[in-house]
Amino acid sequence: MNTNSTDQVRLTHNNERNRAPSWSPDGQHIAFSSSGYGPNSEIYVVKVDGSDQQQLTDGPKDDYPSWSPDGQHIAYSSGYGPNSEIYVVEVDGSGQHQLTHSSGWVGNPSWSPDGQRIAFSSGHSHDSEIYVVNVNGSGQHQLTHSPGRDDNPSWSPDGQRIAYSSGVNIYVMNADGSSRIRLTDTMSSRDIQPSWSPDGQRIVFASDRDGDFEIFVMKSDGSDQKQITHNSADDTDPNWAPSVETSQASSVLDTDASTPTISPTATPRPSSPTRVAPTPTPHPPPTPSSTVTPTPSPAPPTPAPQPTPERGFFFNSLPSQGDSGQWDFMDPVALSIIGICLTLLGTLVQLFRGR
Repeated sequence: MNTNSTDQVRLTHNNERNRAPSWSPDGQHIAFSSSGYGPNSEIYVVKVDGSDQQQLTDGPKDDYPSWSPDGQHIAYSSGYGPNSEIYVVEVDGSGQHQLTHSSGWVGNPSWSPDGQRIAFSSGHSHDSEIYVVNVNGSGQHQLTHSPGRDDNPSWSPDGQRIAYSSGVNIYVMNADGSSRIRLTDTMSSRDIQPSWSPDGQRIVFASDRDGDFEIFVMKSDGSDQKQITHNSADDTDPNWAPSVETSQASSVLDTDASTPTISPTATPRPSSPTRVAPTPTPHPPPTPSSTVTPTPSPAPPTPAPQPTPERGFFFNSLPSQGDSGQWDFMDPVALSIIGICLTLLGTLVQLFRGR
């Protein structure tokens, strides 16, 4: 989807629950997790046009993929509850190894721009904090110390700050955990899953301010908050496209530019009028001062370039049961509610028959 909410394109077409998309640094592939309605999920990679889908992992519950800045590795969480950890795998599925050793659940890894550290969330039940660890597994330490749930860390492009969700709002802090600043201010809704734009000027996030989750964008200081998606689905897990020069991939625009630059097509000048030699006369030729030089026709003005929308981000959309009969992105909470309703219906039927 572009940053002006146009060109929403569906990439996956299956009966699975696909979530947590993550762009490759070159903008050519998307990593995501996919599962059925059971507890297991795996990490897959697909091209940005939806073709050539490849499975990378085969663990009990693999989720939240995150590409390394060099595009050679993917970090992800694997395992259930307190047995989950952060793992790293090469993009061809080889070289899988465990990175963290935590006592609580672990998830949402995010690589630092220099590729040397990974931020992640870890905790117990409804309490979690933001941690960081070196890519060799050393130096793991806690960054946040606050009640409630600190989650979804996202490094700024310059590596100096980390955006994250805490409770129901989006915060930003220095990479060492200092100078915590709240960017959103809501008590009646939830703002989650921040992701930085490549130029560090904006942050995209998900919020349920209108009753279901939609995608919003704001400036990195929290101002100018705008809603991007408008539908009845739960739109979550936004991930901003990397900054890729158009010379490298014509289908991916440079999201680092606030106003995309377009090279207009040159308009050819009209050919000069044909000069016709005068018919010779017995009169003497005119003096140089009386020679008239034809005035060239002015070139027509070059049309002004039309603005082209930025290629913005991928996100996860969970349609309701009535949306075209598609269940592959169904929210587990909705499934639980349906199960409860069916149980109550069965009980009512039994009571009716007993009368």
